[in-house]
Amino acid sequence: MNDWSDGKRFAFWLMLLGLLAVALCVAVPTFCRSIGLPWLWGARLKTATVVADTAKRTSTRAGDPSLEDACAVEVYCYPQTQGTELYTVDSSVVERVRELLDGMTFTYWAGYGAHVESMRNVSGGFSTTLSLLDTTGAELFSIMWSERWYVLVKDIAYSLDGDTSKLDDMMNALLAEACEEMVLATDRPGGMTPMLERRWLLPDEYESLLRGAEPDAQKDRS
Repeated sequence: MNDWSDGKRFAFWLMLLGLLAVALCVAVPTFCRSIGLPWLWGARLKTATVVADTAKRTSTRAGDPSLEDACAVEVYCYPQTQGTELYTVDSSVVERVRELLDGMTFTYWAGYGAHVESMRNVSGGFSTTLSLLDTTGAELFSIMWSERWYVLVKDIAYSLDGDTSKLDDMMNALLAEACEEMVLATDRPGGMTPMLERRWLLPDEYESLLRGAEPDAQKDRS
């Protein structure tokens, strides 16, 4: 005789469905990874250091990159810098940027692909990038803004968590200072201000600095 009540039967099927759901939560991500598909919904990067450390698995440079190796800052903004990167090796700027970025956390941006597609036929717009570079000019860490602040790790986007106002304020201040200095330098009577008398450098000047000029000559001008 079947003495199971409707309540017991319902509890049994509910428990069975729960076990099946747990099994799927474990099996589906494992299967996706096994065939090379990312399973990133809700995935997080705990700190900006994780982003920098990822470079040691993809870079051909010797040694393990770290935010502590940062020796230069690169800023870019369209249209504010007219599509040109600007650089500084001023140690006070490098330290301020490093302290702000280290400890930031990021969460997988599921809509990044759709955002890129939506921007393909857009003319103009606004985008900006802030990067930390090592002594060779190689990128250690780069954070970008296009709709939101985000980083790319192996072509996968993670958006910055929490309040971004401090990063917004720092980026605005750096861009304002860099652009103002470039305008004053180019308008100077008798030619452009020598690069070692400036905090911010143009791409060709930064390249020449890497090739032989002494970076310490430009440090600590705050």
